[in-house]
Amino acid sequence: MTIRRACAHSGQLIICAMFATLVGCGGGGRGGTGTGATGGTGATGGTGAVGSCPSSSATGTLAIEIGGTPSGSGLVIVGPTATGMQVTTSSDVTVAAGPQTVTAYLAAEPAALVRTAYTPTVDDATPCVRAGQTTTVHVDYTLIDTSGVVWTGLSNGATTATMLGYDPAMVTASGSVSAVVTADTHGADGFTFDY
Repeated sequence: MTIRRACAHSGQLIICAMFATLVGCGGGGRGGTGTGATGGTGATGGTGAVGSCPSSSATGTLAIEIGGTPSGSGLVIVGPTATGMQVTTSSDVTVAAGPQTVTAYLAAEPAALVRTAYTPTVDDATPCVRAGQTTTVHVDYTLIDTSGVVWTGLSNGATTATMLGYDPAMVTASGSVSAVVTADTHGADGFTFDY
């Protein structure tokens, strides 16, 4: 209502109509995420190119940063899991601009007696790679607590645990050694472990 009065007094109806349209639409195209007259979405304000991930024949760089394992390696697939590019160490990968997928898998590190297993966390599993730009994705591995130990079954022990896991460095020690992990698996025969 105030805009109409200002326009009537100034006599510049066309300029005021354009101003009112711009204010009502929030300016449009700048990626506003607000609601109502201050930013709008959809037909009243649009999200513009800022909020989307345009695909094109141009390329960008996807920087895969792998951490958390002693060797700094892991197993990451960029793109479709069946046909994507395998990345095992921190690397820069040239990919088509647009939405990408990053899938990480369990990793194992060798050790003297038994290996240790690590589970991954990907900070952005569906990154947007823009033409001529670098997008970084972090894949952080954490130790699986039950890996890296020597397991044995217990059937007649003084504990309710039926499985005991021992530190490999302590297995060769003489004397009494305590298990680092105990578990009640409701049976100790016929077990097999792998990550």
